[in-house]
Amino acid sequence: MRTMDRLVIAKAGGFPRNDSKGFLIAALLLLCTTSCLAGWKMVAFHSRLTSIEDNERWESRLAASGAYRNGSILFFGDSEIAFWPMAESFGQLPIHNRGLKGELAQDAGERFTATLREVQPRLAVILTGTNDLGAGKSLESTLAHIEVMLAQVGNRAIVCSLLPASGDFAANHPADDIARWNVKLAALAAARGARFLDLYSVLAGMDGRFRPDLTVDGLHPNSDGYALMTTAMLAELSRFPRSAAGH
Repeated sequence: MRTMDRLVIAKAGGFPRNDSKGFLIAALLLLCTTSCLAGWKMVAFHSRLTSIEDNERWESRLAASGAYRNGSILFFGDSEIAFWPMAESFGQLPIHNRGLKGELAQDAGERFTATLREVQPRLAVILTGTNDLGAGKSLESTLAHIEVMLAQVGNRAIVCSLLPASGDFAANHPADDIARWNVKLAALAAARGARFLDLYSVLAGMDGRFRPDLTVDGLHPNSDGYALMTTAMLAELSRFPRSAAGH
């Protein structure tokens, strides 16, 4: 094509051939990037569902082996409990995982009471409140609901701190608010004679946010994050008498 013809096409709104190729390549790259991100999110979601299913199967095996005969440990809370891989983290420890994705502490009271009747644990680990903070619920109201739970188990409990947040979750889980809630959770645990486990410090970076190498999405731990949480939890469980910890 002659130079004059190319100029006419360009003025008429057409694309020269090289620009058309560049546009198509850019569009394809954008499509591929979007597809990869969507695929990654689906893989992460599937991995979390698999963790829940694996926990249920593992509990069935523990029950069949008689592991719960001499008492058990209840892990209770939201998705940060639900996605915790029990078998690879705690092996033969007689743990009942009763995490429920998306649940608020303010909605968990009846389920907690029913779960206590169901599994009759000797020790309860409670990790909840993150969804309350994210939903804009008040600290005082959330603490009141957790206190009702603690009243049922007394000093046979470990209250966990809220975990850090980052990325898209940092807006409604500010680091300063998380720190303030954790101070109050620690005080509540002490008042009720329960133990307090600071998991926030295990997972947070220098900026107070979830370390990117320890989270899948800015709110939930990845396998490395759960490994660090497990180490801290095992150290805390070792403080309890063997009978109380279900050994």
